[in-house]
Amino acid sequence: MNVGEQSVADAVVAWRRWCVRALALLLATAIALAGVQASRGSREVDADDWPPVVAIVRADAGAPGVPIPRSFLGLSMEYQGFAHDAGARAGASADPLLAPLLGGLASGGGPPLLRIGGRSSDASWWDPVQRAAPGGVSFAITPRWLERLRAVVRASGAHVLLGLNLATRRPANAAAWARAAARGLPAGALTAFEIGNEPDLYGHVAWYAVPLARGVPASGRYARGRRYARDARYGPRSFTHEFLRYAAAVRRAVAGARFTGPGYSTPRWMPGLPAFLRAARPALAAVTYHRYPLRACFSPPLAPTIRHLLAPTASRGLAASVAPYAAQARAHGLPFWITELNSVACGGRRGVSDTFAAALWGADTLLALAHAGVARVEIHDHLGSPYDPFALHERHGRWLAHVAPLYAALRLVAQLASAGTRVAPLPVAGRARVVAWQLAGPAGRRRVVLIDEDPAARGVVRVVLGTRRAATLVRLDAPSLGARAGVRLAGQAFGADARLHGSPRVERVPAVGGVYAVPMRRPGIAVLSVG
Repeated sequence: MNVGEQSVADAVVAWRRWCVRALALLLATAIALAGVQASRGSREVDADDWPPVVAIVRADAGAPGVPIPRSFLGLSMEYQGFAHDAGARAGASADPLLAPLLGGLASGGGPPLLRIGGRSSDASWWDPVQRAAPGGVSFAITPRWLERLRAVVRASGAHVLLGLNLATRRPANAAAWARAAARGLPAGALTAFEIGNEPDLYGHVAWYAVPLARGVPASGRYARGRRYARDARYGPRSFTHEFLRYAAAVRRAVAGARFTGPGYSTPRWMPGLPAFLRAARPALAAVTYHRYPLRACFSPPLAPTIRHLLAPTASRGLAASVAPYAAQARAHGLPFWITELNSVACGGRRGVSDTFAAALWGADTLLALAHAGVARVEIHDHLGSPYDPFALHERHGRWLAHVAPLYAALRLVAQLASAGTRVAPLPVAGRARVVAWQLAGPAGRRRVVLIDEDPAARGVVRVVLGTRRAATLVRLDAPSLGARAGVRLAGQAFGADARLHGSPRVERVPAVGGVYAVPMRRPGIAVLSVG
């Protein structure tokens, strides 16, 4: 074999060896891709399958945070709504589902607060003997209603805030109802009374309407058929005078009775809050206010859409707007409560209030309110409204529940807000719309709550915790922001019996140099826990 032939032979051998190595590499790559493909489904794998980093969150173990108060979370219901949901109506059986749904909102190491009131406070009165109701009263509170309230309180462990009718100008009836409630409820369950509902609207929003004779033009019928609780000159001074008169009448009937107020719904009268507190301070248990970020009535400046509900102004902005009032309350030695909160005023908006987006808004808003110094928050339920946290119905003698996405978020926040927990916001860097909160509990337990509101962001959120301990991850997720069903809390879903069903799903997340990679596949809430 000459030199030329030897060179050719060497080249052939070298080429064959390269082919073998290349085939081995291709085979290994194919096996690896097949494994990735199997774990992700049957779709084709390309560069987009390798998740980008969409946000970076840096937690601060030294951040002091704000303590989440005892009994931070609760529920607000109308008088009629409670009658329906508790089975207090004539012919209805007692509902066993309301109590566990209410009890599931216990937070801060204390029981939930059940507020009965809202607009129905000024449309209800105590009527144990079925008398003729005065104008504007459309609901009679009966002994059967009170019996059902007592049963729900006993079963749930809830405490109660009861609304009193101020619009009728009948303090004697309010005092009689207060006396019956104080005697009928379990000892220690009655926290306070709320006198009237949103008195700042008494001269501007109709209390009720009366029918007029035929022949009156439609416009005149509308104008003259409306009745207001007070005339347009009614202001904070007049309300304070009436409040004190009612409080005195109730205290004569119930020794040591406590009250909340003023319960305004707009900032219009809030500049007069210090004057109200100076006058009413001895009788007050808490300062109260009502808030909704969006409105479905009164020519809203922002239409109630999912985009507007998830805007920062609707959650953290709402909390910032009430922080000065909470500070004023603390300066007078009183806690500040929001006794009525939900997504869209005037009953909510379908396609917004009843979607998974409302759950994300609710979790972010509650944590922001706790950080702003709000001591208690009652989520409002108005029977048959899109924003109701749940709906209860009796069919053939059996009670069934439809649990809305918002309630799943309330349950998650209640679980996170254990006794001794402190909340603080965390900075987020990146292109995705992700909100982060740190919840620091006793014994070094830390949780990072990631609220992903961005349907376009798919990737990894890097959480820098500065610890090497393994973490657990639970999620609150749904098919989409607009989903009304398919919501899962740690892999479980609420059934018609108001209970969670399915196997709990807890993911393990290792620490790599003190950094945790949390995959975010679709909008939802991820809770990373260490300790």
